[in-house]
Amino acid sequence: MSQGRPLIFGFNIDPMGHHNGAWRHPGSDPSKLHSIEYEIELAQKAEAAGFEMLFIADSLAFNHGAADETAFVKAFEPFTLFAAVASHTRYPGLVCTVSSTYTEPYNLARYLTSLDHVSHGRAAWNIVTTADPLSPKNFGLEAPVSHGERYAVANDVAEAAFALWDSWENDAVVADQGGGRFFDKKKVAPANYQGRYRSTAGPLNVVPSPQKRPVIVQAGQSPDGRAFAAKYAEVVYMVAQHIDDAREYYQDIKRRIADAGRDPKKVFVIMSVRVLVEPTSEAAEARNRELFDLLPLEKTLANVSKLIGLDLTSAALDDQIPELPEPGSTETFQTQLAMVRNLVARGQIRTLRDLGVLMNGGQGVLSITGAPQTVADEIQRWADAGVTDGFMILPQQTQVDGPNFTDLVVPLLKERRLMAGASPQKMTFRQRLNATAERG
Repeated sequence: MSQGRPLIFGFNIDPMGHHNGAWRHPGSDPSKLHSIEYEIELAQKAEAAGFEMLFIADSLAFNHGAADETAFVKAFEPFTLFAAVASHTRYPGLVCTVSSTYTEPYNLARYLTSLDHVSHGRAAWNIVTTADPLSPKNFGLEAPVSHGERYAVANDVAEAAFALWDSWENDAVVADQGGGRFFDKKKVAPANYQGRYRSTAGPLNVVPSPQKRPVIVQAGQSPDGRAFAAKYAEVVYMVAQHIDDAREYYQDIKRRIADAGRDPKKVFVIMSVRVLVEPTSEAAEARNRELFDLLPLEKTLANVSKLIGLDLTSAALDDQIPELPEPGSTETFQTQLAMVRNLVARGQIRTLRDLGVLMNGGQGVLSITGAPQTVADEIQRWADAGVTDGFMILPQQTQVDGPNFTDLVVPLLKERRLMAGASPQKMTFRQRLNATAERG
């Protein structure tokens, strides 16, 4: 087990799942896409099972295009969703995905402080730098921000938000009703952050929340992304298909964190995994084939093309994978590009068919399919390799794999002491993470 400390587990509460064909399966009810009651139910079941954080991804454009009628659309943006979830849960951290590219720091700081108040100190900010080419036009821009510039903007947004959160000292609010003094003016100051891309005056017009700053979460495979994570992140998401790739990423991030003057033990690198679970391996494989049939390989390759910045749709499925772009040479998703390049270089995939089968209706996250014992064994294999501090669980078909994982796999993980579960104590999310780090 990595670092000899307990692993942490997160759960993605996407109501459909992480197979792009899941919404079409007879076991899925598409109406739950816009059911806050179902989202709350998912969150409560994950909390009861012992998950220490809840997560939801986000996007700022209809990336599949209105002409593609097979693409489903979610109903909730993260702030609204987690404000509701916060009122019905008590312990898990709430990881809110917010784009630094298209969100002004003052609004962002206010929203996250409000969520931290509503959740009694459980807010987390998953900082993403938006790469897709359709989002800019939704914000009055004609072209995407370049990869390197996105991280420079992200640095400004983060620093501006930190300055706003720090504009109030923790004990600035005195609420002296008799004296008519709500705050101590000596303990509130302008932020006055001036960066190249973003600036803000401040101070913030909401009072400090339990954590003051949310927990910072980040994912990035490129050198810019890794440097950003080393500077700011308290939780880092990792995507890998091979243990050697995970080891390289894990060791590099930990080294960068130490070089930045931070304690690597207090930063958790957690691996994203998609799961498909059935009571028997035969049932799991049968449903896996059903999902596979609901999303043709051609559709999967079209999605991959958007991720890596290379059109893969014009060749035959059994053609060799063409020469891939060099890292940093495209303005698309560097994590997926690096992963595909590594798989090709290692000889794990050769043809476009191989690539489509590997992606299996998703975005390249490692998929584990099988009976509960098989899924638990595979999670343990990665944990025993010492390449991760925990796992973010992404059900392939949430309405089936969510309850199957919590009911059938979680007990096995707890028996093996891989999953400790969230302590039912009143702590902020950051306090929980620090307590876990100290136990290591």
